[in-house]
Amino acid sequence: MKKIIFPKIGARIIKTAIAVAIVFLVDIMLNIFVPALRTLYFNAFFAGLAACYSITNSRESTVKFGSIRAFGTIIGGVVGLVTLYAIDGVNLIFKFDKLGSTYLTLGYLLALLFLVILIWITVLIKKTTLTFVACLTFLSVAVSGRNGLGYWEFALNRTLSTIIGVLIAVNINFFRLHFFKNKNVAYVISIDGVLLKKNQYDLTNFQRFYLTSLINDGMNVYFASTRTRSSMAKMFEGLGINHPIVSMNGAVTYDPNTNIYSNLVYFKTKDRIEIEKILDKHNVNYFSHAINDNILTIYYKHLINEGETRFYNERKLNFRNFARADVPSDLSVNYYLIIDTIEVIRVLAKELKNMVPLLHCDVYTSEAEGFYRLKIGYNYVNKVTGLEKIIPPNTKIISFVGNLSDIPLIDISYKTYCLNNVPIALKKKVSNVIDSDDTNKMAKVIRNSYYRNNEIKKEKKEKK
Repeated sequence: MKKIIFPKIGARIIKTAIAVAIVFLVDIMLNIFVPALRTLYFNAFFAGLAACYSITNSRESTVKFGSIRAFGTIIGGVVGLVTLYAIDGVNLIFKFDKLGSTYLTLGYLLALLFLVILIWITVLIKKTTLTFVACLTFLSVAVSGRNGLGYWEFALNRTLSTIIGVLIAVNINFFRLHFFKNKNVAYVISIDGVLLKKNQYDLTNFQRFYLTSLINDGMNVYFASTRTRSSMAKMFEGLGINHPIVSMNGAVTYDPNTNIYSNLVYFKTKDRIEIEKILDKHNVNYFSHAINDNILTIYYKHLINEGETRFYNERKLNFRNFARADVPSDLSVNYYLIIDTIEVIRVLAKELKNMVPLLHCDVYTSEAEGFYRLKIGYNYVNKVTGLEKIIPPNTKIISFVGNLSDIPLIDISYKTYCLNNVPIALKKKVSNVIDSDDTNKMAKVIRNSYYRNNEIKKEKKEKK
């Protein structure tokens, strides 16, 4: 016999019940304190109907459906009111008995005429999503009994009841009722291609709101990026980040709460000599990132092209100093960055890998059109090696990836997500591709993953 599985009573069901309960409470209060006002302007049936219609599984859709309900009600109520006056106007001429079938037929014919006009209006203003609600309100005003109310009072009763129901639903849905949280999961979020798209340098207010609320609600968020600390400082300001951030593709981590670098990886002296020898041979400028005494200094020789100039001007921020000089011999380098044309970048990457086999060269587009970035590090250093130093062992990991440097994350993740516009090589490897290239949509996906009960499947215990 097939086992019957009953669905759980979810947050949406509970919120709908709460919204309708508040509608009933409003009706009771009005009946106790201002019964005349209740009779004229409030009907629990229509307010409750509006509340049920408007409650959805997200705040944004609740506002959307609530707006449809309210606007459709106003249009339907106005056309219904016009219909009532039209029926009376025609009857002034023919003077039919209001209790007779002829008067009833006249009313229905005019109601059908104005119903067609109402639907045509919603098509005219390109708001066909309003049609159902507008027709429902129209029929309730033009056809149903008025309980002794005048035309205006009756139309206002239906319209105000609906608007009150919508307002209650919208406010109820702004309260989160989450019964499950994946607090034991490490959520790894890459930056570029996940939260930031090309030529975007800061989080949107939407992303900032979602991430702040999630972190405050106990989500274990680990950010991992090829970026330096300073290029992320403003971005993460005020989020309340609760774990160190992996920076420079795993070469360092830093704690935004203490502003301290840790787990630093430096180039070996012999490799550094070979790298700089090749770069000097091609007469290119390179930005050498060196951390000493918890201060990041970027050394460079001269700014040659527009890409380098733009990089320099846009990154003169806190936590990072630029120095036009060679790296002092007693300091070690964590990271190299070159900005040039794609032709030069490809030549350099190939030659560097041949001379120093352990190097990893990542190529990215630059903010300046026509220029690319070459980021140089060791091939055994990446975001995973950085994360392994800060994420507790045996922790389930869910990753949100956006560029090729994130591929190592896939191997250590229980589940991975990406947007639809990521490189094909990355898209083929992830477990979940979001049908959108909107980085705000990814913020919603992150939130939904945290509150989803079956995001991490429970492992079955072996029978003894």
